[in-house]
Amino acid sequence: MRCWCGQALLVREPLPNRRSATNISFEHNGLHFNATVGRSTPSAPITEIFLNIAPERGGKYGSEADLAARDVAVAVSLALQFGVPLAQIQRSMGRDLDGKPSTPMGQLLDILLEEEAPRAAKT
Repeated sequence: MRCWCGQALLVREPLPNRRSATNISFEHNGLHFNATVGRSTPSAPITEIFLNIAPERGGKYGSEADLAARDVAVAVSLALQFGVPLAQIQRSMGRDLDGKPSTPMGQLLDILLEEEAPRAAKT
């Protein structure tokens, strides 16, 4: 979609009611997290991410870490639905001096991009 001046507009891609999803569990700085990663079809790009602390692994639902993880997942999901590439979002995440991700979302995006590499190579 373009505006009257000819520039492309950012348009949110509506998600289908039924979507493919996978679950990922990982640890970041001693805290355990669960993520659900959604796609419109199993072979489509990632369109949504849900991230929360893992209460079954000692995390506290509703804690600061849990709420921050859930909020950043909403922001990342919206960016994906507006067409921002996953790799671009990943590059914008903070890193420690040793190059490791500073946040759980940064670590999750690293994991997802590692998993996406073989998929991207096939296309």
